[in-house]
Amino acid sequence: MKPPSSSANPTFIAFIDESGCDGDKFGKGSSEFLILSAAVGYECQVSDVKRHIGIMCGASGKSEEWNPPKFNKAQPGIQWALSRLFAEVDFAAAHVIIHKPSIRDESLRRDKNRLYRYGSKLLLERISWICEIIDHPFAPGNGRCSIVFSQDLSRSYDAFRGYVKKLAEERRHNESIKWQYIDAELIEDRPFKGDPGLLLADYHASALGLALERRSFGQFDGRPAQILSDKLLLSSEGKPFGLGYKLWPKEAHSLWGNDERFGWMRKIEGK
Repeated sequence: MKPPSSSANPTFIAFIDESGCDGDKFGKGSSEFLILSAAVGYECQVSDVKRHIGIMCGASGKSEEWNPPKFNKAQPGIQWALSRLFAEVDFAAAHVIIHKPSIRDESLRRDKNRLYRYGSKLLLERISWICEIIDHPFAPGNGRCSIVFSQDLSRSYDAFRGYVKKLAEERRHNESIKWQYIDAELIEDRPFKGDPGLLLADYHASALGLALERRSFGQFDGRPAQILSDKLLLSSEGKPFGLGYKLWPKEAHSLWGNDERFGWMRKIEGK
């Protein structure tokens, strides 16, 4: 874990978590999708996430010290209740959905670090776009966005910070990122440990994973993800792709129109 610079006073904050894995043995233990999700809002509004968790504690008769479990360890009733509450939190959501069987670059499929790094770069793009949309001239802070990953000890976040620095130095080739909001020095990883912002990101990522990843008998459930889709910012054409969802690679785009797991997503258009 690397704390932000002592001079940091970010305006925005993005919490990031994932669903699925980056392995390539599909059908033999590896997930079909790797999903990277971010919840993006103002740093000063993290307390609102805590407040909604407090509502959950009160409604369920739990003490204020109770930490709700992560999505995949929660009972369906808690999954539903927290999804409803988190849909009211003033944080926008962005998702990068990587369909691993559609990746044609064999070296990318085998290099887990490279795949995760590229997916995170696509997510950074969307985080920066959201910051640009919600940016307010009177918002407190220095205008930058703090990026907080849910810590995974198998990953090198120092290497990712170095990758982002290189992208920034070569920004003429990476103009899709709004660099006025992104600073590699404001990228950190935190242990989950009941962190409210990381719990919010976990619900966004894991609910989408439940919607898209088939289980042992082919079942899937899009209901929690559909509830949380209220936090998507739609494109100017009223579509969920672009700001909200990024389905990658392009060879996977046929899933959008043909796969039943994406049916509820198609209904989001123009809502």
